[in-house]
Amino acid sequence: MELVSLEEYVRDQLELHRKVLTIVKKYVDSLLSEVFEIDPNELRSKDPATYYAIAMELARSIFINYSVEKRTHKQVHQKQPHHTS
Repeated sequence: MELVSLEEYVRDQLELHRKVLTIVKKYVDSLLSEVFEIDPNELRSKDPATYYAIAMELARSIFINYSVEKRTHKQVHQKQPHHTS
């Protein structure tokens, strides 16, 4: 198993987090307008803390769940015996 440098690991995690946030922002905008009938732009301008709290909390939980899922998947595949023919 090859070790990744700390800097590379951090950069990879930050890129993943950016991707998650981009997806979550689109979802939050849609959720606010379609489900709650709130203009996301108006909320961002009048109460940005609430908007960002919603987006960041969703992104945080998805980021953690994805990381756990990825790690679990990797562990399962590492435990499977390799067949040689």
